[in-house]
Amino acid sequence: MNKKFIYVSGLPRSGSTLMCQLLGVHPHVYSDGHSSPLSSYLEKIRNHANSEPFLKSQMDIDYELLHSKIKNATLKFFEGWFFDAEETFVVDKSRQWLAQVETLKQLIPDFKMIICIRDLIDIFGSIEKSHQKTIMFPFPDGMAPNNASARVDSLFSPSGVIGSPLIAMQNLLEINQRMPDIMRDNIYFVAFEALIENPQKTMNDVFEFSGLKKCKIDFDSLPVKKHESDSYYNMKYSHKTYSKLIKADHNNSKFVSQKNRDIIIQKNHWYYSNYYPHLIK
Repeated sequence: MNKKFIYVSGLPRSGSTLMCQLLGVHPHVYSDGHSSPLSSYLEKIRNHANSEPFLKSQMDIDYELLHSKIKNATLKFFEGWFFDAEETFVVDKSRQWLAQVETLKQLIPDFKMIICIRDLIDIFGSIEKSHQKTIMFPFPDGMAPNNASARVDSLFSPSGVIGSPLIAMQNLLEINQRMPDIMRDNIYFVAFEALIENPQKTMNDVFEFSGLKKCKIDFDSLPVKKHESDSYYNMKYSHKTYSKLIKADHNNSKFVSQKNRDIIIQKNHWYYSNYYPHLIK
């Protein structure tokens, strides 16, 4: 491949949009900051084998050759998506990449993925804070507008906005038992708290992991691009970027009751044990 992909994924409200913005400051990186459809296309390409009769017939002839053709065609499609990028490194953002790590490992063995994480209570609090600002708009997935506990159940369910990527992260721990080189060579976790409190060091570590030279960032003069449509989510999940890094109070736990805090920690104890052990001591 002529391009080197940096996949940005992780939990919602954990800084993935900011991460894309900061990656784009590097002179060798192309990053538009938008959520990408490439991960969805990858699933559609794979599922096509179940419905395309001519493709299925070729499996009987030489399935290994056909498998290689599909892999190579997919890689060319990926590169074609970024035909307008002059930079060698390109950033592709989607929470769905979390669930496609094994596939990416086969397609691009040396791929790099940045996974953005955050205290789950703060994530839920951020969504609650946004909801209070947009309380006259419904949640796009029909969540209860007047019951915070019901929103916890919905958001952290297996198909929920928070629960779905959490399940993918749990699966990563299982994959790591079989393929420990993935966590070592391909995956890098970035805590939102570290990104906000010590942004230059955090980004230097990200650049080094991604195979890039360190790049000094002026956090008081950041490039701002058009963000994706927040109206699609009824303004509940903002993707707005700013011309400077905002270090205001990022602790949204005040929007979360003690009851719901306890529920979130209890149901996701594995997450806190692995990534935020200091919060459960």
